[in-house]
Amino acid sequence: MDAITQMLGVIITTGKNAGMTYAEKFKATPTEIVGECVRWRGRTFQNEYGKFGALGCEWLAHRVAYVLHYGAIDDSLLILHACDNKWCINPKHMRQGTQQENIDDAVNRKRLNPAFGEAAGKAKLSSIDVSNIVRRYKAGESQTSIHADYPQVSQKQISVVARQLQRKNG
Repeated sequence: MDAITQMLGVIITTGKNAGMTYAEKFKATPTEIVGECVRWRGRTFQNEYGKFGALGCEWLAHRVAYVLHYGAIDDSLLILHACDNKWCINPKHMRQGTQQENIDDAVNRKRLNPAFGEAAGKAKLSSIDVSNIVRRYKAGESQTSIHADYPQVSQKQISVVARQLQRKNG
């Protein structure tokens, strides 16, 4: 029996949930229907995944929901979301899968941004800007003087670019 399955059967002995099992406590946690998704309204981790506290541990809410609906999870597998919503605990949106399948899903659905430099979409300097900064710095111009022409970035970023510490492909 896996750890989540064991935890869900434990009866809570103290506090406002005394007498309930952790499975009952989980099912009593507020949710919200958002389209076909079920949004976890309990606590969350910083990465937006739902968090369920039990037996001194914090469990991923979508994994708990999966176990309640389908049973134990293979220890070597992840639970993948078909809906791409980290907060969703709808078991119909979940399946077991490998880390590689999770990465492949993320790439295929454009959740991962392998772009670098200008192609990343948030770049504040173009490749031409970077070349000009490097050229001017190598010619002896001060970083402060160069920064005056690029107020959209910090002085520190001018220093990083001028000394070619990042964006070596640009």
